[in-house]
Amino acid sequence: MNFNKARTLYFHNLLMVFCFYLSSATVTAQNTAIMRDEWYQRSIKNTYTTAPIQEIFKRAEVNKKLTVGVIGGSITAGANASDFQQTAYAPLVVQWFRKKFPQTEIHFVNAGIGATNSLFGVHRVDGDLLSYKPDIVIIEFSVNDQGESRTKASYEGLIRKILKSENKPAILALGLMDMQGNSWQKYHLEVCNHYHIPYISYRDALYPEIQNGNMVWSEISSDEVHPNDRGHQIISNLVTHFLEEIFNEKTLPVPLTQNRYEQACIYPFTHIDNPDWELTSRGWSTTHKGKPLEFTVKASIITIMFEKTINSQKAANVYVTLDNGKRQKLSTFFKDGWGNYMYPEIILDSDKSESHIISFEYDDKSGKEFILHNIQIVP
Repeated sequence: MNFNKARTLYFHNLLMVFCFYLSSATVTAQNTAIMRDEWYQRSIKNTYTTAPIQEIFKRAEVNKKLTVGVIGGSITAGANASDFQQTAYAPLVVQWFRKKFPQTEIHFVNAGIGATNSLFGVHRVDGDLLSYKPDIVIIEFSVNDQGESRTKASYEGLIRKILKSENKPAILALGLMDMQGNSWQKYHLEVCNHYHIPYISYRDALYPEIQNGNMVWSEISSDEVHPNDRGHQIISNLVTHFLEEIFNEKTLPVPLTQNRYEQACIYPFTHIDNPDWELTSRGWSTTHKGKPLEFTVKASIITIMFEKTINSQKAANVYVTLDNGKRQKLSTFFKDGWGNYMYPEIILDSDKSESHIISFEYDDKSGKEFILHNIQIVP
């Protein structure tokens, strides 16, 4: 099986296990989503260009083919919807396209992965989404992102990579929230404003209703983060209502940040002759001491993503060394965590793109497992 496809399948299976433990959404007459004009008016957060989506409509009518792509965290993947393939916001938006253009072949690519942010997104977008040549992309990372400067930089890199990709897709950005109304939309908005990308805020549409007592959180979610069917329907309604409007074109602005993540990608894992490490769909893994695992990578920024676990009996310690320098100890124990977690660790942040040797050395009792999911690089 192709490694990238196997990796995506693995992450999808993780999400399904995660979703199993979420409270299921009940579809009742009470949960029938509605759209109110004041919600929609509050949801539109910025001044945006109009031509990209107008161009998408023309493609759909002329070419008779259209690919809709989404990228984000567990909400985009469909967590907490009663049917992630039917009642989550993304497939509902796709249904709108199919009804709007019944003679057009509509393809759908869902690149949502639970518990991930735009830093991982910018590194994986090439293989997980852009390789399918989407015509329009919806971005959602407003709940999972973290760190102001890193968030703005990785989010901008993601947007620029999408805008400059082969198919020149249009972009819509979403601002979601958790139970307390927390969202990273403030920092995403700065980037979207710079590129005149439309930003639709589910958070600003509904949170005032909750604050004023006109709505309770349990109407739109059965946990602290993930929308139920009604919540997903409202997100979809905000997006599809917006898609009815006419758009104008504007050229790509100069970068808002230093634009360091535009060329971000996932370093391709290939076979390495090392009897002490195994390459699987989950990445490189080992359970015992032995020969270090080494990679030669040319990059200016290097992020390694490895798996953490709440099981202290299986959590391994590994040393990572960059260019034979100081060893950095990595612990895979996720203390007070909720389950296995793909943890990103930045081991290099430089202004120069140079060749580096990364070495991983197991340093624990045999039987404990270390899994290196991927190496994310900015050339």
